Amino acid sequence: MERLGYVREHKRERYTDRKGLIMNVHIVKIDETSLWSSDITKKAKRIYGVYVFNPEKRVHSSYVNPSYELYELSSQFFPKEGITEEENERFQDILDSSNLGSGVIYPYCHIIDNAEKIKEGELPNGKIGVYILEGLGEGFEKDPDSDKSDFEQLNDYLIEESIEYCNMNFV
Repeated sequence: MERLGYVREHKRERYTDRKGLIMNVHIVKIDETSLWSSDITKKAKRIYGVYVFNPEKRVHSSYVNPSYELYELSSQFFPKEGITEEENERFQDILDSSNLGSGVIYPYCHIIDNAEKIKEGELPNGKIGVYILEGLGEGFEKDPDSDKSDFEQLNDYLIEESIEYCNMNFV
């Protein structure tokens, strides 16, 4: 636990702007192969759900343990060998149509905090992998007329920037 606190402080120092706001988000890849129909999974090695979250925003739903608010970005389909280009495109279309970017999940913080650390573009060896997406908060400007706090405004900005970044890059 002490180690996590140190990492957290290190992130604060490294990714904090002059106003003291956290300037990073994390991308999470979760193996969701088992959630798909057998028609799709028999052609897939793995299917990953890709999510984005702000590690400083913890929520408490009806449970005692805190959770992160993960916003769905996309699904990544990795076909088995021998699949045709047409089948691959059809399955990717199915995945794309099911990911409208509006899904939110709330896994416990300790599950995500203890997940494998990966680099951008890598896949986790286990069920969950996490990496930091750096530098997206650089253009953030506070809206003085907003009813939201600085933190809420920054969180919204970072999530929007992350979605745009991930739509333009294969993460």
